[in-house]
Amino acid sequence: MLLANRYQIVRMLGEGGFGQTFLAEDTQMPSRRMCVIKQLKPMTSELSVHQVIQERFQREAAILEKLGENHPQIPRLYAYFSDAGQFYLVQEWIEGKTLEQLATDSAHFNESSVRKVLLDLLPVLEFVHEQGMIHRDIKPENIILRNSNQESVLIDYGAVRETMGTVFNSRGNPTSSIVIGTPGYMPSEQAAGRPIPSSDLYSLGLTAIYLLTGKPPQMLETDPQTGEILWQQDAPQLSAEFSTILTQMVRSHPRDRYASATQLRSVLASPSATIPPAQTHQTRSAIATAMLASNPSSVVAPASPDRSKLITMGLIGSGFLIAALGISFFLNRDNAPTPVVQSPTASPTRSPSPSVQASPLTPPPDQPIPTRSPDMTPPPVQTPPAAAPAPSPKGQPLTGQAILAGIAGGQVRVYAEPSTRSTSPHYGLTGDEVTLLQEIKGDDRETWYYVKFPSGATGWIPEAQTRLDNDNPDLVDEFPRSAQLIGQTPGSRVNIRSAPSMSASSPNYGLVGDTVIALKQAQGDDGRFWYFVQFPSNATGWVRAEVIELTAP
Repeated sequence: MLLANRYQIVRMLGEGGFGQTFLAEDTQMPSRRMCVIKQLKPMTSELSVHQVIQERFQREAAILEKLGENHPQIPRLYAYFSDAGQFYLVQEWIEGKTLEQLATDSAHFNESSVRKVLLDLLPVLEFVHEQGMIHRDIKPENIILRNSNQESVLIDYGAVRETMGTVFNSRGNPTSSIVIGTPGYMPSEQAAGRPIPSSDLYSLGLTAIYLLTGKPPQMLETDPQTGEILWQQDAPQLSAEFSTILTQMVRSHPRDRYASATQLRSVLASPSATIPPAQTHQTRSAIATAMLASNPSSVVAPASPDRSKLITMGLIGSGFLIAALGISFFLNRDNAPTPVVQSPTASPTRSPSPSVQASPLTPPPDQPIPTRSPDMTPPPVQTPPAAAPAPSPKGQPLTGQAILAGIAGGQVRVYAEPSTRSTSPHYGLTGDEVTLLQEIKGDDRETWYYVKFPSGATGWIPEAQTRLDNDNPDLVDEFPRSAQLIGQTPGSRVNIRSAPSMSASSPNYGLVGDTVIALKQAQGDDGRFWYFVQFPSNATGWVRAEVIELTAP
């Protein structure tokens, strides 16, 4: 079979609910290079839906092209086209075996080889997440070890497949009728249609556990009270450190996982990874025992002490102690200081001489200084003063509120310093409201804001990931107006709400780049401006002013 009068099908590679995947030969290239062709079938054949799918497919294909051109561990996109109501992607053919194939062929995966796979893939996820994308279908079948260098390659990104599930709901609004992901490998927030970057880390963690235990996620036990996956007993050969890392990757709640691929990579790459915060309930002794158990070759059995020597040394030490106490009692029995009865009224405190340090044991000047043996009682332990709080970063003081901007439901990194090279100990979510404290130019010459969250947490966020509360546009009188949905990442979602309020329901969404007609403007109950828009399908709804750009009247 010849597709597009160019691609000669060699054999089928796979088949699923969204279509088929073929290995093909490009007959119009001198090398007749091999390539992978993904045939994607829409869920519906309605003409109006097909037009929306066509637009979204083109945008998603452009994103795939950008990803493949800028990272060697992502297949390159050679071409895309549509034919007879079906859509096709032509991608680079990665010669190698998937992790699923290797596991099925009884390949042995140990801690070292699985750690290498993770360290290979985490930079890929860092890059993908920085582009505003989430893979959403990480599993052993979608990771190929390239034959030439044994490098891990991540394939089959879910965004394009999601466009195939586009339908119109009862109100005529475009929405997705499918959830991208593989049961067992995707976390609960992704199954609910709200994936975030740590969702990919969850899937990657379960992939690692599958390679180490040979058990797919559905066969692993779970805690009936917490819902956490109980897998450690199936891989007792692992070090406590690596087991702890994998456990945190597959925590059921996103807040308990690693915040980003960058954070996880730094933990894995360190020679002695620290126990993550989620594991601080373990006692120190338990952690120490676990770490010793993880490296038995370095543990030396202590020699058994000689009991007779211990008894002899104990008797000698006791004799010295009794003798010292007796001498002290004899010297001090006649020179005991007279008790001083303090008056209820406070007496002035005498200042010590600058050259002599006052001592709490110095007797009053009208009493003789007794001759006494060195005191066996240790001096009182003085509590050191509390450490002064770290000075706050110096920048231009600010007042006001801001909203974290980005992909709906996505994470926004919060940095310790105004630089992307500094640590990122925690993160916020798109839509979080923060208080502005300071403004400064970072070493990257970009503007940074020092912000405070309602929880009291503080940190630095780049200006590009904030939206000031006073960013509302001026009132517009002329309607209707042509407009376009805008955002940081082409193809990312824009929530369409039933009323001009963040608390209103969001039964569907548009995508950045969609063309709409703005019909009117209103100020919502949150004080922000909103636009009531109409899509080409005649679907309508409210969008926030910062995600829409009006064209000139």
